[in-house]
Amino acid sequence: MVIAIPMAQRIASSGLEMRCRKCGLQRNAGKAPKGLELRGFTLIELLVVIAIIAILAAMLLPTLSRAKAQAQATKCRSNLLQIGIALHMYADDNRFYPYGAFGGNNMWELSWFDNLSPYYRVNWTNRDFHCPTYLGTIHATYYAGSPVGSYSYNTIGTGANGEFVPPYLGLGIRMLLPQGIYFPPILESEIKVPSEMFAIADARVFTSQVPGAPPEGDPWMDVRFDLNPGVEVERYRHGKGFNFLYCDGHVGLVNRTYFLNRTNSWQNWNNDHLPHPETWQ
Repeated sequence: MVIAIPMAQRIASSGLEMRCRKCGLQRNAGKAPKGLELRGFTLIELLVVIAIIAILAAMLLPTLSRAKAQAQATKCRSNLLQIGIALHMYADDNRFYPYGAFGGNNMWELSWFDNLSPYYRVNWTNRDFHCPTYLGTIHATYYAGSPVGSYSYNTIGTGANGEFVPPYLGLGIRMLLPQGIYFPPILESEIKVPSEMFAIADARVFTSQVPGAPPEGDPWMDVRFDLNPGVEVERYRHGKGFNFLYCDGHVGLVNRTYFLNRTNSWQNWNNDHLPHPETWQ
């Protein structure tokens, strides 16, 4: 039997239900549903996250460091290739190689990079000229003192520097010349094996003789490195070697122990491709 509920009673019951729902919503206002309640991280969870980040950093940082070193070595090789083009243009125009440096009255007047400036528009005093790993001082020829920077020129090969005697085994000597003294330049034809002869390379970097000054790269490279009284820094420029530009224009990475050992590398230093042991002082 169906019991009929009067309309008025149904309306009153519906209104009561709505009021109860409204009161319930007001009581729960500001509370998230049980499934969506938020809570903070515990100390253990934070430590786990930090440990994971540290592990990832330890894995990634060596890779990033190697990538940076490779990019710097590539930029250095590119610099030397461009300098090599300038060197060849100079030699093509003049039929000889530039002097390492010369001057008079105890003042350097012109260095090898000054001679290349018409062919290579980046100035020596611009850091873009230099190897990106080099952090030392940059001085030009006209600076009060010897020029310094990140690249070195093979001036005398295995020969003795500072003496007015042949043989002239590199690409061009550096001398403070007395009045009337002349040394002939090195002709292109005097380079017997251009593909094996060192032309320009990463400079070895030594502590400055000025206390507190930044280290300095020697722009004239020869085998008698003992002539420099400073302490060498940046011993390994690119891994275990230095970038070298050869007289034929190619660039290669040369192991430090190789190029510092004249019994192995004499053929790379001397323009006549002979050892000249009499010069090994």
